[in-house]
Amino acid sequence: AAPRVATSETLVDIFGEGAFDIVHCENSLDHAYDPLLGVEQMLKVVKLGRPVLLQHSVNEGQKNAYAGMHQWNFEVQEGRFIIWRPADERRAILSERLDVASHLVSKGLIDVDGTEFRYMNDPYGKPGWVELVLWRRATL
Repeated sequence: AAPRVATSETLVDIFGEGAFDIVHCENSLDHAYDPLLGVEQMLKVVKLGRPVLLQHSVNEGQKNAYAGMHQWNFEVQEGRFIIWRPADERRAILSERLDVASHLVSKGLIDVDGTEFRYMNDPYGKPGWVELVLWRRATL
C-alpha cells in the first residue's frame, strides 16, 4: 500500500475505524495541535481489543521551552498519564492538564484497567521517556 499522510487529529477520516492491529506513536504527539484528540483517533483506528503504544520524552515541551513544535508535556503523576501545558498569554494559550485515561474511559474507548505504563530510555539509551499502552475496549 502507498504511504498516506495524516495528522493525528484526522486519522479516522483517512483510514477509517478499526483499520490496524496496532498503532504506534513515538515522540511526536507533543507536536500535535490537540494531542488528546490524536489519542482518541488512534484508539478508533485500531481494532477492538488491540493496543495503541505511545513512547514519548517526559515533559518535552518544558525541556525545550515550548520552542518550535514542542507544545505539550507528557508524564505520569500519581499513577495517571497526564498531558499538560502552561498558559502563555502572549500566544493566547490557556493552561491545560488532561488526565488521559479518565477522559478515554468517559468516551468508552478504554476500560478502567485499559492502560499500562513504564519509564524507559530513549532510542539512544538516555533515561527520561515514558511508554504508555492503551488497550481499546474489546466491545463497543
